[in-house]
Amino acid sequence: MKNTPFVDYIPFDPDKYERLYELSDRDLKILGNHLCRSDWDFLDENLPLLLRPLVDVAKHGGVSETLAVPSIAAILWHVRKTNSSYWSWTESQWLTLLEDRAGSRPYIASVAYHIGGFRALHRIKNFRQPATYASSIFGRAVFQYEHGRLIQTLSSLGYSARHLPIFMSGVLGTLMLENGDPRLETFTEELLLKGQEHRVKSIAKSVGKVSHGLAAMGILSKPIRMRGYKSWKEKSIQGIDPEWTAWCRRWRETSTLRPSTRETMYSFILRIGIWLARAEPGIKAPTEWDMTTCAALIAAVDRMTVGEWALESAKGTKFKGLGQPIAANSKRGFLHAIRRFFIDFEFWGWGRLKFSPRHHLATPRSVSFNSGINPRVIDDSTWLKLVWASLNLNRNDLLSEIHYR
Repeated sequence: MKNTPFVDYIPFDPDKYERLYELSDRDLKILGNHLCRSDWDFLDENLPLLLRPLVDVAKHGGVSETLAVPSIAAILWHVRKTNSSYWSWTESQWLTLLEDRAGSRPYIASVAYHIGGFRALHRIKNFRQPATYASSIFGRAVFQYEHGRLIQTLSSLGYSARHLPIFMSGVLGTLMLENGDPRLETFTEELLLKGQEHRVKSIAKSVGKVSHGLAAMGILSKPIRMRGYKSWKEKSIQGIDPEWTAWCRRWRETSTLRPSTRETMYSFILRIGIWLARAEPGIKAPTEWDMTTCAALIAAVDRMTVGEWALESAKGTKFKGLGQPIAANSKRGFLHAIRRFFIDFEFWGWGRLKFSPRHHLATPRSVSFNSGINPRVIDDSTWLKLVWASLNLNRNDLLSEIHYR
């Protein structure tokens, strides 16, 4: 991505305008004429105190005249309906106007933001596309500049640039609105942590990406967690021996792995408890495992099918490829989880094992070889583009000087 030209951000200043609170009968008569409400030259001559702040807000946000004209007319019509100037409107009056279909909602929201002190954007019905609202409020040029800086930095860190601009624009717009300032240098760790609260996992993860970019820029001292998970849905233990379940839970409560990794591995070792109850019902504790049990598990995992050891809490899930052999990556996940469980079990002094987890639960070479390989058919035109690109690569195509091995 090319360097984005520097843009100096100047906040909109409503205090530089003379505020018109009282409307005369003549003012109301002019506003009652729909032709007059769209005639800027006429309004600038007869009602400059009402028109000029609205026009300046549009210029500040980079709103086109095509959108601004009907939107300003809608605001002025609302002034006529309420017989009161927009300078005196309450939050509920702004919401009433914003829920009307007339005009550009992001532009009207920017007028409410700058002139009416309206900050409850989340209360707008069907509030979507925060990037568009942030662009209208703070200025399209400023939003694009800050967005470009962030995307360029994340791309240099190794994040895929293909869909990054689209995915990050909404998150960045939301953070700008919550911050009240679009400049990345004003973003704080508290703002990002608040941005993760009560949000779906994908949004929380994207906020984490923003923090990685800000840390690379030197704005934050360190990135925050990629996910803002607060809790986990408890998994079913039906069909699993209580003693094995107790050991699994003790491991989860003791492990210092990242929450998402810990929960994934906990799910794996719980599901292995289903296999134990069916194939090795006499084995309930880790100390009862031996080399024969390990060999039996490896063989069972190698022949496992999708949905075979599903927990009761996941029975309503629609498994893709139900009944088909599980992927090599899933096999490796099961063996890695149980291997890590047993290594920690012995390392933490919970007991002595009759086997070596690293040796007797090692992932078979056939599984390791196929892990990560997911071939698909590529059409001829795409293949030719890839060949052409590979033959014409040069140093200027590098996103950064970072190399991955």
